[in-house]
Amino acid sequence: MRMRSWMAAMAVAACCMTAVGQNQDTFTPMPLDSGFGPMNLTEPSITPDEIIKEFTSKEDQYAEAYHHYTYRREGRVDTIDDDTRKVTGEWYEQDDVTFNPSGARMEKVVFAPPSTLDQGGIMMTPTDLQDIQHNYTFVITPQNLPEYDVKYVGRQKVDDVETYVFDVTPKSLDKNNRRFEGRVWVDEQGLQIVVSNGRMVPDDTRKGHEDLHPPFMTWRQQIA
Repeated sequence: MRMRSWMAAMAVAACCMTAVGQNQDTFTPMPLDSGFGPMNLTEPSITPDEIIKEFTSKEDQYAEAYHHYTYRREGRVDTIDDDTRKVTGEWYEQDDVTFNPSGARMEKVVFAPPSTLDQGGIMMTPTDLQDIQHNYTFVITPQNLPEYDVKYVGRQKVDDVETYVFDVTPKSLDKNNRRFEGRVWVDEQGLQIVVSNGRMVPDDTRKGHEDLHPPFMTWRQQIA
């Protein structure tokens, strides 16, 4: 079977980024726009387990292909004033992901102006960068599927795509191995994840050690 190529676009709610003095988990998923139709709670024509088996297998293929591409990654986090809706601070970075002559994967920062997020009352942490660089692509494969509870929710039209909807929850929390928690939408025809909406968990909510992270939404579009 020929594997389709997909482009991932990411949206991040920067207002929930790490805030100095914040000491509790206040997770709210990214809001859904008008492209998401009503939820149909009827059972699918094939079993949820069959759907999960298919889309995790596709994710395995996607992960393998992803590690053979070269690309430029752009990341931006803005803080926005609630009253004026103006940007009060920003973190921005461009990275080139390539391979060295021996074939090893390399990541090189090509543009990174000084961050002004502190003007908006937040700061970036190493786990924020790890999420942006690696975790937001979110790949759930047959290998890590046993780490999750995956529950069928229903069917929902997203723009022009009919999808199956699943809630994904880690079976355990490990600060050294943060996992995805949220919802995924699976194309009914291709049985591939086309949208994911959630966050990486757990957060550190200890007073004086707060390290909280925003929800994110990832869209995939077919490009070839």
